[in-house]
Amino acid sequence: MRKILFVLLFVVAVPMLASAYEDSGIRFSDLHGQVAVRPDEEFDDAYEYADLETKLRYNDRIWTEIDSGAILSLTDMSTFVIKENTVMVLPKPETQVSSIKILSGNVWVNMKKMVEGGEFHVELNQVVAGIKGTILTCRTGDDFDRIVCAQGRVQVRSKKTGEIVEIGPGEQVIVGGDKPFEREKADLDSLEKEWQEDLDKMGSSLRNDELTDVLTARADLMQNQVNDLNKLFESVSRKASLQQNDLNLLERAARNISSELAEAKTLASQAQARGVNADKPDRVMLVAAAKLTSLAAQAEAKVAAVLNFIKRSLVNLQKNPDNDRLDMLAEKAESLMAEFNQIRKEMETANGKSQSWFEDRAQEISRLLEYVARLSEEASELSELFPGDPKARAISMTVGNMNKDLARLLYSSRVVPIDYAAIDMLKNYEENISDSIEIYNREWDKYNNIDKESTTAQSKILAQSLRILGGFAKVKRQYDRAKRLYSGVMRSAASSRFKTAEHLEFEDLWKRVQDNFMSLSDLAGILQSRIEDLQNRINSSGKLRR
Repeated sequence: MRKILFVLLFVVAVPMLASAYEDSGIRFSDLHGQVAVRPDEEFDDAYEYADLETKLRYNDRIWTEIDSGAILSLTDMSTFVIKENTVMVLPKPETQVSSIKILSGNVWVNMKKMVEGGEFHVELNQVVAGIKGTILTCRTGDDFDRIVCAQGRVQVRSKKTGEIVEIGPGEQVIVGGDKPFEREKADLDSLEKEWQEDLDKMGSSLRNDELTDVLTARADLMQNQVNDLNKLFESVSRKASLQQNDLNLLERAARNISSELAEAKTLASQAQARGVNADKPDRVMLVAAAKLTSLAAQAEAKVAAVLNFIKRSLVNLQKNPDNDRLDMLAEKAESLMAEFNQIRKEMETANGKSQSWFEDRAQEISRLLEYVARLSEEASELSELFPGDPKARAISMTVGNMNKDLARLLYSSRVVPIDYAAIDMLKNYEENISDSIEIYNREWDKYNNIDKESTTAQSKILAQSLRILGGFAKVKRQYDRAKRLYSGVMRSAASSRFKTAEHLEFEDLWKRVQDNFMSLSDLAGILQSRIEDLQNRINSSGKLRR
């Protein structure tokens, strides 16, 4: 059995409270160098350096400086090992799905099996990883995100496209630049070397009594896990006909214990080393270390036996493929494809649909993506179980292609909504300019009806012309405001592939505003020319009188 190499240290934290700025129950179980903490919503000048006694609150931001690092322990004994130059944010309170954010840097995650239905997400800059009972590393930078799975399974979702890829042990996803969003092989040996130095430091800051408590808690946990594995193994091994799901449950239980073995051995070795080097050995600590060492040896032997049983059982299953399960999966894929084709057909004539229509389509596509992800997991299991079966291979390929097509469709279906307040505002501008045209026309009629032969004709014409141009200046200011509003909204909506009904209405309103203003602008130009001519005649007649 491949040795699980990562050593993670846990302390039992207090229960999580349910409001912001309250104690989250998460604790530092080790730290070295310069590690600082501040509330995420505050500025960097709020950072305070942390120690092992620091209480971490919901939504706290943690920053490890150069040559620094830390370990966080959750109430369920899950652990986050944080490398240097890393910034991460703890979960918010009262959220349906617990989630940490890694803004920059490198974090090793050992997430224990949560309660039934529990979810935990690790959010990076470009992807979100959904995990349960999993060991993985997460690294994020300015240009890429990388997630490597060391144990269990990780569901990775692209924040940009919505596409989902599931990876297992020894697989990774790297997102950035033009790199395709897909699983690929990872070098776990290199990963071990990269993290070994950080993991070897774990527990060095604990006092003897604290280390004793950790050893005792770990021994109790391992004893319970071994007891549960024994019960499950007896139940499965007595069955006359094994199913794949039986073996999956058994393997998951065995792998959970495997993740504890290396950690337990390292903790016990550290305690024993302290006993050798101490002038007066801590007998209680050494007894706890010896008990954990013995339990680890028993657990390792049991895990090896269970994994051998699973290996033999899989060989027997492959000799008798479960055709009914393959047929059922093929029917699910066919039904899903029909739904996908229906939505794709609707999207071909999507221009002019309402914003709420696009929102409904996006929700439908997201629902199908989630269903495809579950189907993909089942298809992957069958492909591994029956590698030579053409039906299993075809189903896996169909589901994989559908996942990519749905992700593209979701990306293209997203439209930038136009605020109804902006539509109402542009409508008001259009109505005001239309009203101004009527006023303008009445004033123009008055201008045309002035008696050109009267002695006061020139002064009346000039006064009326200036009145009309003054009204035009007011309209011009409204037009400029409407133009700025239109330009700003259109810049925001330029990235949308489709034009919604609201988008088209906004464009139509703007066209009417433009047409109305241009008609006024033409009349104003004519009037301005006449005013200049009139002013020239007035100036000329004044010179003659002098």
